[in-house]
Amino acid sequence: MEQRLSVERQHAKREERRRQDEEADAKRRQRLAEERRRRDAAERRRREEEAEAKAREAAARAAEEAAREAAREAREAAARDAERAAAEEAAAAAAAAAAAAAAAASAAASAADAEAKAKAEARSAAAAKAAAAAKAQADAAAKASADAAAKAAADRARAEASARAEAERAASQRTQATGGAGFFKERAAAIKAELRRREAAVGPGAARWTDSSFEGAAARYGSSGKGGKLDKYQQWKHFPEQFPGAAITKADFSSDDLVQGTLGDCWLIAAMAVVAQRPELVARVFPVRESPKGIWPVDICFNKEWTTMWVDDRFPMWKPGLSSKGKPLKGSVYVTSADEDEMWPCLLEKAYAKFYGSYASLDGGQSNNALADLTGGIADKWNLESKKAEIASGELWSKLQEVVRNGHLVACGSHSGSDTTQNKNGIVQGHAFSVLSAKDANDGRGNSLRMLTVRNPHGKTEWTGRYGDTDLVRWTQRLKAEMGHDPSASGDDGTFCMLWEDFVENFAVVYLCRVLTPHDPATGKGWHLYTASAEWKKGSTAGGCSNFPTCVNNPQWLVRPTRPCSGLFSMRLMESQGAGREYTIHIGITVAAKGGKRIRSVYAGETRASSDSYTNAREQVCEADLRPEPLTIMPSTFHPDKESAFMVTVATTEPLQGGPDAALERLDESVPAS
Repeated sequence: MEQRLSVERQHAKREERRRQDEEADAKRRQRLAEERRRRDAAERRRREEEAEAKAREAAARAAEEAAREAAREAREAAARDAERAAAEEAAAAAAAAAAAAAAAASAAASAADAEAKAKAEARSAAAAKAAAAAKAQADAAAKASADAAAKAAADRARAEASARAEAERAASQRTQATGGAGFFKERAAAIKAELRRREAAVGPGAARWTDSSFEGAAARYGSSGKGGKLDKYQQWKHFPEQFPGAAITKADFSSDDLVQGTLGDCWLIAAMAVVAQRPELVARVFPVRESPKGIWPVDICFNKEWTTMWVDDRFPMWKPGLSSKGKPLKGSVYVTSADEDEMWPCLLEKAYAKFYGSYASLDGGQSNNALADLTGGIADKWNLESKKAEIASGELWSKLQEVVRNGHLVACGSHSGSDTTQNKNGIVQGHAFSVLSAKDANDGRGNSLRMLTVRNPHGKTEWTGRYGDTDLVRWTQRLKAEMGHDPSASGDDGTFCMLWEDFVENFAVVYLCRVLTPHDPATGKGWHLYTASAEWKKGSTAGGCSNFPTCVNNPQWLVRPTRPCSGLFSMRLMESQGAGREYTIHIGITVAAKGGKRIRSVYAGETRASSDSYTNAREQVCEADLRPEPLTIMPSTFHPDKESAFMVTVATTEPLQGGPDAALERLDESVPAS
């Protein structure tokens, strides 16, 4: 009896502890919800202020657009007038030809009459002479008729050519006027049309589409199909079946939405959080917001080409009734949203997994590559260990601020280690983070601070050092306002601020993505972009780096800047859908002043730009201030005979000689080398 009472008391104690834990958890959730409401209110106020500023800017842009539209209409009216004038000219020429033909016919008839009369009087020599004269007159009339018809045809052809040229010029101007953003509008319209076709193919009724090409163990684990220990607790399920209020997003996309799941794809989640701050970029990735049949197009820029991945809304989900550490498990096994009804993170992660062949293929990566895929930008990274001189001089901080100011995107990676461990300051090791801002701030106490806002994709576990969310003493009201961050209200939500000096000690790499706006002739702003493709083949074009004499065999290009300008050079390995994400060859790029020759070796003073080192990366980038001189570009692997297809991109702030189609001149074997 006493033993049974003891067991019952222990059970009662456990129940009491469980009840206390649930109450504490409920209070914590309530506190976090209240904090989020406060942040949302502050964010709404900020957005209202931005909306007012944008409204003023929009009014100015509208006036400018109205002026451009008026000019465009005037050009089109001129084109139409030219077309009408050309048509009238052609009609007049045709009328003249008809009149000439009629005159010729009349002359021919008269000549025939004269010839008949002459034959009737042919008994005399005078009549014979008259007949000869009549024939000559008829021949002359026929020739005059032919000449008039030829002239009329030539005039008509010239008029038609002039009208076509004017129409093409007007069409070209219209195309240029709707370029840039117009590309994505046209693409979104085409995707929506394809969505309607696919929905019609599914047929009427409430059935949701199931993508049979990407499901089961193969979709999760790749060709091996080898499952995990937790598979028995999971199932493939349509998202709306578990969450009836499901939507692609409940409000605006936000970096706060993202919570990493059981997959080691923090590199992708960190990039998603950065892009989520830019509505115009997210709109490109998700061209539709509703799909009653669950057919979702996700647009991603793979291999520098926008590709639509069609996915359904079935994901590996936790089975009902499960919990971990006292918390219920529900929703996606992989990435989830802080709002359980939102599924945009799941859709984007699945589109990535489908392209590369499986969810398992996303385990480990670099955020700069994901940023480039989500924007079409150029991926780069800074290894902070090799940037100590620039850090000490303040140059790297200035570069980072310029990158952020120009609208480019930034993430970062901590030092190597297990992502289940933290350093003494709370930074998860071997992990990718989002960089949300980089500002020169003032705390109102006379301290000028170089501050960054950083986010952990886990949605928890933060920096605990200076200016972290637990360091409330250093935070002033002015600093909170300047950074847009209140540490006392944010809690452990994964977002924190820190000093630049502490950042470079606790992180190993900065990931960059330059989102380059194509040059707009109307405004004179933007970048001139040039691309070319090639491949390294064993025994021929895979020459290796300049340490090897065979480097001269690498594909090489010549560019000629016309004016001093900034230049950005990128080479990127091409990937095959379903082939995974293994980058096993070490690549680099060299830009040298060789007087128009191919590169056999690079001497002191010839290098204008080069990648820092040869690394097993997907993309390598270098940049330089250029002057008018011929430059040779040589992408290469470190060792010879390493095969791969690749693409070269050159971006300049001034146009290169040769124009858009001929600026990148491929140098063949007939060109001398040095």
